[in-house]
Amino acid sequence: MQQSLGMEVCDMSLKGYLSVGLLVLSLVISGCVIEEEEEERAFQTELKLMDQNKNETYQFSLAEPIIFEISITNITDDPQTLTATSTQVHEFIVAPAGETQPLWHWSFNKGFATVITELNFAAGETKTYSETWYQIDDHGYAVNAGDYVAQGFMWTTQEAANDAIGDETETRSPSVDLSIE
Repeated sequence: MQQSLGMEVCDMSLKGYLSVGLLVLSLVISGCVIEEEEEERAFQTELKLMDQNKNETYQFSLAEPIIFEISITNITDDPQTLTATSTQVHEFIVAPAGETQPLWHWSFNKGFATVITELNFAAGETKTYSETWYQIDDHGYAVNAGDYVAQGFMWTTQEAANDAIGDETETRSPSVDLSIE
């Protein structure tokens, strides 16, 4: 009986080691798979806000036009292509500080042809787009003085599905804070 108990303990110990070993092996393998699935960024996107004189600033007077400028750079050594689902290739949005739902979209009430649009970038090439916001929301009302957050992004297939203020991606700028006084 003692011998058999010893074998069972030995068996359980061996099974325990095997289970732990398999668990560790599966974690290592899954970690490698996750690492392989992560793609390096091909683009870097930046948003600048400027006054009428094209001076970069993030503080504006009430009713002062604000120039939005988005720059997207192919940061690889190879040509790259972005695909948009329409002739709209970029977007700018503004939301009240602390909120994600925009009160202004540059594209609001604009028409765009529904056609695949490819933007080709040479290695290291930067494309820049700019638009002016007159501090009028999507409903036609002047915005109030206060703090806001802005973001610009390329209207690619992955970004078009989300028009709220969101995390930075390779084709979506980091959000920037602006103040209207």
